[in-house]
Amino acid sequence: MKDLKVASQVNGSVMEILLEGSINETTDLSVVPLEGIEELFIDFNAVSFINSTGINKWIQWTNDLEQNHAKVTANFSNCPKIIIDQINSVKGFLPSTARVESFWLPFYCDESDRHEYVLLTRGKDFMEENTEGEEWVKIPDCNCAETQTPCEPDIMPAKYFAFLKGKRT
Repeated sequence: MKDLKVASQVNGSVMEILLEGSINETTDLSVVPLEGIEELFIDFNAVSFINSTGINKWIQWTNDLEQNHAKVTANFSNCPKIIIDQINSVKGFLPSTARVESFWLPFYCDESDRHEYVLLTRGKDFMEENTEGEEWVKIPDCNCAETQTPCEPDIMPAKYFAFLKGKRT
């Protein structure tokens, strides 16, 4: 289990953060300076693991973000299933000023016993609930890279897409 590496780049009032490794007991997000930042782009593509202590540390950071940096808008991208699961089950994991820009949808091939992943992008493949109470997701087709046979989504849609409800745009 590799500890979390946090790489950041600032361009004016915009900060891009690349997370890599495990969000765990050694995670320290207080090293990310948010003074003067108005927009935050967090890339979760290389996050491989999160444990309960890591969730607590993440929640502490999001609470600080909301209380001390209320003007910062956060954008989550390339969210793997482990992050979407936390967004759906842990209150405050996705700050109120944040939105998911893209996430990986897992698929499974019975024939090859393989998992495939397709990246879904906000506005193109999904949209969170709007003021009329409507959200949508377009589940794409996915073929197994090994057998070229169609794969099935490896999720329970109502549970996996729950994060799209309640985020009014």
